[in-house]
Amino acid sequence: MDDRPTILHDPIMTSLVPTYDLYGERLTDPLADPVHHELIRDRSERHGWTIRPHRHDGLAHLFLFRSPGVDISAGGLDLRTAEPAALLVPPRLVHGFRFADDISGDVVTFPLDRQSSALRARLQAHAVALLRGPSDSPYFDGIMSTVDQVARLFHGADPGRRALLASLAETLILYALAGQTAERQADLGDPRASALCALVETAYPEPLSIGDCARALDLSATHLTRLSRRHLGVAPGELILRR
Repeated sequence: MDDRPTILHDPIMTSLVPTYDLYGERLTDPLADPVHHELIRDRSERHGWTIRPHRHDGLAHLFLFRSPGVDISAGGLDLRTAEPAALLVPPRLVHGFRFADDISGDVVTFPLDRQSSALRARLQAHAVALLRGPSDSPYFDGIMSTVDQVARLFHGADPGRRALLASLAETLILYALAGQTAERQADLGDPRASALCALVETAYPEPLSIGDCARALDLSATHLTRLSRRHLGVAPGELILRR
């Protein structure tokens, strides 16, 4: 895999990025369960181990990469994993991957209309979250064990299956968001990143532009965008939109 170029910046206008239900599919019926589980290899093998940049309006994903060497393009992330990792992708975020043909991992999909209103709001408000394995995140082992439970229940016929899946979906999302907070603490030590978050929160629900934020923080719009992507994993315009 190492001799192949990464897929991270396709020359595609964001407005032309395809929007799917599940990747490569536009379903006529909503997903019936509160979560959907599949192995990463089951879908990626059909697409040559490459998932081209795309997005989902009504879905969020939790990817569990049990093996390293995954090329990730998601929000402000542009990297190859060097260890097991978990990635929470919120709705409408463009993301794509390239996998090795021996990839081991899972993807759990959350239809927004089947989550609680509070959980749905949290998913829509947060940027992409990356947890870089058990050595960096105290929540990683919890994510792994919860994904294992989701997989067993989703593909089984246990009594109370749907209610249990709904509970596990909430657990997974909260683990990932808590892990994001833990991983971002050092980055948010930059007072300008913290100030941007505070500004967006304080201004809501009044109109707020990137120019307004740049002027308030005494930065150029370009510098603000670079800072926001580096420390928050998302461009300032997307941060404002999600809030």
